[in-house]
Amino acid sequence: MGIISDGSFDCVVELFVANMAGLQVVMLGQSLDTDSLVRLLPYGDVDILWGGGESRALLEQHLGGGVEEGRDKILFFTSGTTSMSKAVVLSGKSLCFSAYSGGRCCP
Repeated sequence: MGIISDGSFDCVVELFVANMAGLQVVMLGQSLDTDSLVRLLPYGDVDILWGGGESRALLEQHLGGGVEEGRDKILFFTSGTTSMSKAVVLSGKSLCFSAYSGGRCCP
């Protein structure tokens, strides 16, 4: 599942719900242009999208079939340095632990 992130509370909830449902989640930055997002879809085997507004219709034309082995993984793409963005893979458990730890440190 590709989540076109807008930083909203609903987006964060969707991230955790999709992960708890066992889906592979690919975080796609809303600030990226449509061409960049289209290039990232096959790398994450994105077969369904959440969010995105107007760009969503353009992106849906480029969705793949998805894979099973990505269950419970969250992919964040780096900004890239000299070439295309690279995926950083987290588990839902590691993301929840980081969120909990960060919340405990901040009032």
